Amino acid sequence: MPVVLHHEKENIARANRMGFLQQRRIFNKRGDYYIIKGEICPFLKDGNCSIEEIKPLNCRIFPLALTDQGKDAEWEVSPECPSSHKVSYEFVEHAKNLGQPLLEKHREKGPLT
Repeated sequence: MPVVLHHEKENIARANRMGFLQQRRIFNKRGDYYIIKGEICPFLKDGNCSIEEIKPLNCRIFPLALTDQGKDAEWEVSPECPSSHKVSYEFVEHAKNLGQPLLEKHREKGPLT
């Protein structure tokens, strides 16, 4: 499940008019970030993201994912993505730049799971 930074969670909650209890059912706090609970994202509707305009950075850069190596973490294209073999070099480089805040947090805190 994706990592959601604090400001992203606030934007999602505000846009969806989520109360405190609904937020607690969806987001699991992990220090200064959150993880969306469950095996299937609650914002996935009919195979599409229902929060496309405000979806978390972690979702925007998928299938780029961080390795679980703490301070030595690096980016990799997730083999779990069925289209991973089609990801362009340009996308990967752009996603790496966008994902820098996640990489820094991962290196600082350890694996973000």
